[in-house]
Amino acid sequence: SDIWVMNADGSGPRDVTPERSNERNAAWAPDGTEIAFASDRSGMFQLFSMRRDGSRLTRLTDDPGHDYPGQWSADGGQLTYSSMGEIWVMNADGTNKRQVTSSAGVQAPEAWFPDGRIVFDSWLPEATIPTWFVINADGSGLTSLPQFERAGVMGPIDWLQPAGS
Repeated sequence: SDIWVMNADGSGPRDVTPERSNERNAAWAPDGTEIAFASDRSGMFQLFSMRRDGSRLTRLTDDPGHDYPGQWSADGGQLTYSSMGEIWVMNADGTNKRQVTSSAGVQAPEAWFPDGRIVFDSWLPEATIPTWFVINADGSGLTSLPQFERAGVMGPIDWLQPAGS
């Protein structure tokens, strides 16, 4: 599978990852200039970024397990990702990687609030729906979001606007 881009009207489709590998989970930077994505070109799914035209390909992770991108922070300076079932945050250039969660489930980052908190879902063993949380990018302030569970939200969530904003 490849990543394709096109004009807003659907014209001009272009394959920006024509290599013989699988790419998935593309996430656009807020300013629309870069795309983060997972690729198995190294044997395991790792994170890469590139300009929207496919240039400036940069490998962001080199972990022992599969990595998948979550979302960019509002300012485009950071990126969430999932590695080994946990949520991590790194600078957009791949530096300053830090683990945000540590639990028994499988976590997937879904969105950033404008204030920098991260919304994520957690799938515990034997669960039929995810448990939802919000956490600060430094791993502090873990808070559950039971209203998501009651509503049966399964994800993914591309964008959330906090109440009263």
